[in-house]
Amino acid sequence: MPCGTDNYSELPTTAQIAGDMYNIKNAGAANGVKVGDNVVWNGESWDNLSGFMDMSEYTKTVDLTGYVRLASPAFTGKPTAPTANTGTGTTQVATTEFVDNSLHHIKWKLGSRHPAEDICGMYANADLYGLGKGVFPKDAAPVNPAHPHCLCHYAPVYRSELEGKKQSDNVEENGRAWLEKQPLHIRQAILGVKGEQEWKAGRVGWMEKARNLSISIQQNKEAA
Repeated sequence: MPCGTDNYSELPTTAQIAGDMYNIKNAGAANGVKVGDNVVWNGESWDNLSGFMDMSEYTKTVDLTGYVRLASPAFTGKPTAPTANTGTGTTQVATTEFVDNSLHHIKWKLGSRHPAEDICGMYANADLYGLGKGVFPKDAAPVNPAHPHCLCHYAPVYRSELEGKKQSDNVEENGRAWLEKQPLHIRQAILGVKGEQEWKAGRVGWMEKARNLSISIQQNKEAA
């Protein structure tokens, strides 16, 4: 803390050491001292520490164009972020890669105004892969729309929803088991009248006769 003195003229003239500081209570026009100024001994004289320092040489204009605010930033272009491990359940940013890794399967959902029984009803209600009604692997998901005026949609199925379930790729057998439990008019709507008869007689598989069957499911059968 600086020592105090009433006037600039009363400052010590002997025994002071560099760094000694005094607060001047009264103004002194002759020395350019104002009320409350602090002065410090620099080893040769008393320096007045009051007043304003000209910082114009230090001032630099920073162009903030292209930067975003910390609060509610609005990004443009293609911003990137580290991809979290699958199963992460924190407030960490989720990248599209994380979502794609987490989204293992999709579920076929009937439109609210589905007009009639057809292949869409089988997609939504049959357990073709042993993972639950309407659940498909991403790479075997039925083409949407399945037919003209189809209003069905996909719903995401995440890894955590399938814990303890083992996928079965015997789509032909799984579909057959479902069809056998359906009334005749539903089987005919999906397979056609003659197709249902041939399937019932065991001459063809249901996948050979199903109307508007997705090519991705047919390819899955061939790969199996």
